[in-house]
Parts: sequence; C-alpha cells; structure tokens
Amino acid sequence: MLDVYLVRFHPNANYLATSSQDALIILWDIITGNPIRTFLTKLSLITALKFSNDGKKLSCGDEQGYLYIYNLNDDVNPFYREMVFKQRSIHEIEYKNDDS
Repeated sequence: MLDVYLVRFHPNANYLATSSQDALIILWDIITGNPIRTFLTKLSLITALKFSNDGKKLSCGDEQGYLYIYNLNDDVNPFYREMVFKQRSIHEIEYKNDDS
C-alpha cells in the first residue's frame, strides 16, 4: 500500500476510511485498528472520499471526474453506482440530509 492520501471518519465514529495513491480504499475498525473491508477501485488518484450521513454508503471521486458509490450494507456486491463528470475533477462530495 502506498501513502494514505485521504482519511474520513464514519458517522458513528467507530470506523474510518482511507484512500491511497494506488486507488485502494480501506475501511478500518478504530477500536481494534484492523481493516474490515477493502475496495480496489478503477479510479486514478482518489481526490474525494465521503460517507453518507447514515453511514450506509461510501462515495469516492477522482481527478478525471469519475464518482463511485458503494453500499456498505451489501457484503456480496457493494458496488452501487458509477457516475461520470467528464473533464471535471472531483474534490468534494456532499450528501443531502436524506442521503441522496
């Protein structure tokens, strides 16, 4: 794993997500310090990382305008949606209060 680029805390504060320069996202248990899940994205450098307000989704975006959303409640197929914003680097992700 390369150097960690982004760190975001889960809304319940028991977990955190990290992204590294190799497009790897790791969900960590803060209490034990152990990784819980790993997501290998197809993104270039991840420039944005955000949990939904209810903590059920994790979104990440890259410098080429790709946005991936993961359903953290699905252990079998957590990939939820891909969106593309061509030629627009994603640096920030926000959820509305209803997590849309």
